[in-house]
Amino acid sequence: DRPPAPAADRPPAPDAARPPAPDAAPPPTPDAARDGAPAGFRREAGSRRGRDHREAARRLGRNRRAAIGALLYALCVGLGWSSRAFLAARDQERRAAGLELRAARLEGELSSAQLAQLEAQLHPHFLFNALHSVGGLIREDRGDDALRTLAALGDLLRASLERGATAELPLREELALAEQFLEVERIRLGDRLTVSIHTEPGIGSTPMPVLALSTLVENAVLHGVAPRAEGGHIEVAARRSGDSVVVAVTDDGPGFPPDVLAGRAPDGEGAHIGLENTRARLQTLYGDAAALELSNPPGGGACARLRLPARPSTGEEERA
Repeated sequence: DRPPAPAADRPPAPDAARPPAPDAAPPPTPDAARDGAPAGFRREAGSRRGRDHREAARRLGRNRRAAIGALLYALCVGLGWSSRAFLAARDQERRAAGLELRAARLEGELSSAQLAQLEAQLHPHFLFNALHSVGGLIREDRGDDALRTLAALGDLLRASLERGATAELPLREELALAEQFLEVERIRLGDRLTVSIHTEPGIGSTPMPVLALSTLVENAVLHGVAPRAEGGHIEVAARRSGDSVVVAVTDDGPGFPPDVLAGRAPDGEGAHIGLENTRARLQTLYGDAAALELSNPPGGGACARLRLPARPSTGEEERA
């Protein structure tokens, strides 16, 4: 048999088999260790926790300030772009309005130039026809009638010039000019020309192109009355019709040629230049709201109607 090993060489017995020492204390817990720590250690741990709380609060404050700053920056950028877009739109609107105003001014100047050109064309035409009448009286050895015609023609031209370079006249003034022209023609034609004028009350202020009515009356005299040995009758009538005022000049002559009714002057003739001139001035002044209508009534003769935009009645009294 082997002899027993010395005590120093034997392995230690397991803990479970080792009985606890009677006076051994249990291991200390963290709280017990903290409570049992020295006072300096406890103060250092408390100050560390305070620093951690303060640092967390500072980080939270910085994050909040950064978020608010980003929001304010976004608002400022948005307001800046919105203001820029608004100002750009306003500037574009102002430019567009300026272009429209300039276009309107140019259109008005063009219309004025066109009207001036048409009136410059009409006045010599009217004057030449009147002087032709005077020449006819002289050839017929009617010197006194020629002098009376020249005096009446001078009054007519003076009345026309006194109205200035205007494109329109009220209906009442156009009627007065037409009557002066008819007075000139009565001297030349004598009893061969009869005239009747009928005007509805309340329409005397209706504007119309200057000398438009005189042009229609002149056309009726030259083509409907003067060529006929027996002469003829001319009727001037003005009345309201809905939103328009209709001024009609009717004669009992041979009527308008088919080309004139179709809006075309006979080739090589300028006899109806006054009608075309009047139609062009109506279009320039009033557009589609006015028109010159030509017709041959069933009973014979010719009728020229001016359809003009009506104005509200002023209650004035016109002669019937």
